[in-house]
Amino acid sequence: MLFGGYWLHPSLPTQALRGDTWELAYGTLAASSAPYGAGCGAPPMRLAAIPGSRPVLGSSFTAEVTNATPFATGKSYGYSGQIYFSAGQLPIDLDWAGMPGCPLWTSADGIAACTTVGATTEFTMTAPNSTALFGIAVHLQAFSHRPGLNSQQMGVSNGLQVLAGNQ
Repeated sequence: MLFGGYWLHPSLPTQALRGDTWELAYGTLAASSAPYGAGCGAPPMRLAAIPGSRPVLGSSFTAEVTNATPFATGKSYGYSGQIYFSAGQLPIDLDWAGMPGCPLWTSADGIAACTTVGATTEFTMTAPNSTALFGIAVHLQAFSHRPGLNSQQMGVSNGLQVLAGNQ
């Protein structure tokens, strides 16, 4: 909110007093998530929102990784999107890291671990009710121990774009 104030303009000889009030009003933005790309392995890991879960500000969003290996699964998340990573433009084939055929779909600004029971794991993120997050996109990708898949024994999922909205 902005209340009044002084206005300086080069064409005016003096300051002008503003007696109005301004309020920044955000419109509405539907919270959404959309998978993109494909993972590696047979069958490939799949990352998607659970049915009915949406990243609405002030609530929780739950995603599910299927075809993961029991015990440990992780997820990486990036704010810089699905375009660039320090090594170049995304997606990047991870063959240079001993993971041929496994694509890197998102920057890895952060990593979190999950425990996998069976071949499925869920993780929940809470979106604070903050207008600073309105319209922010976060990109997720899961990774899991996959014995025999490659020299790193790791597989990756597809990417998932999560767009924070207010409805």
